[in-house]
Amino acid sequence: RGHRLHGVLQGLPDEHVRPGRPYVPRLADEVPYTIALVRLDEDEGVVIPAALLPGDGVHQGMRVRAVPRPLTDEVGDLVWEPLP
Repeated sequence: RGHRLHGVLQGLPDEHVRPGRPYVPRLADEVPYTIALVRLDEDEGVVIPAALLPGDGVHQGMRVRAVPRPLTDEVGDLVWEPLP
């Protein structure tokens, strides 16, 4: 098991992002989803855009962790979920 990224939500949009077409067709059911800015614990100078997994009570300052997600046999991405 590799190192997990953790961070804090620094910014949230007013609305869900609605991409016109997902990169991988099997992800079509996951739109709309929320894009937020995450400040990484590992380097507080780094803030990255992040796709959030669905959840209640998403708010600025919420602690989150990255979860690797395979998209194909060769491609993957990171989604973020609230820390318990």
